[in-house]
Amino acid sequence: MPHPADEPLDVLLGRVLRTLRHRWSQELAAHDLAPHQGRALRIVAETGPLRLSALAERLRITPRSVTEVADALEQRDLIARSPDPGDRRATLLAVTD
Repeated sequence: MPHPADEPLDVLLGRVLRTLRHRWSQELAAHDLAPHQGRALRIVAETGPLRLSALAERLRITPRSVTEVADALEQRDLIARSPDPGDRRATLLAVTD
């Protein structure tokens, strides 16, 4: 087996990313969150209140899919929806206490 320092960078990076994904999945599972829910929650927490469409863009998923993610997080009281004061048709998401 080759020494890690002799392996190509893409192989090493792939190994690191797999390890991180595995650890993150374990951590999220301890809180009963799916990885995509954890990512969404982190983005809303870091960004502050943001629209569903902005969250969909950040997650690179469709608006329909982000609605399902937001619904699941809202049902667990992890995020709350509120009207966007700048556009009554839009909704903002924010992390709850």
